[in-house]
Amino acid sequence: MILTGTVTGIEYYNPPVQIYLDVMTEDGKMERNGISNADNRINGSVAGCEPMLAPGTMVKIRANRAKDGTHNFAFLRNLTFLSGWMTGGER
Repeated sequence: MILTGTVTGIEYYNPPVQIYLDVMTEDGKMERNGISNADNRINGSVAGCEPMLAPGTMVKIRANRAKDGTHNFAFLRNLTFLSGWMTGGER
């Protein structure tokens, strides 16, 4: 799945990164999503772009929905900024 939205927050754990993203739904409502990962290839590249992930930044995230069916939670595959720059993971 691909989510395009506005970063509302980011938290760094050891090693996962949790990104909070507001996404406009098809019916025009704003929906908050939590995107997490445990892949060190992506952690290193996301950690290196912390200033670029300030709240208000528009990004496109490719992610896999949580296997347990949690609606607003997914696992990061890659992150693309509007400039076209992309973090690790699958291209």
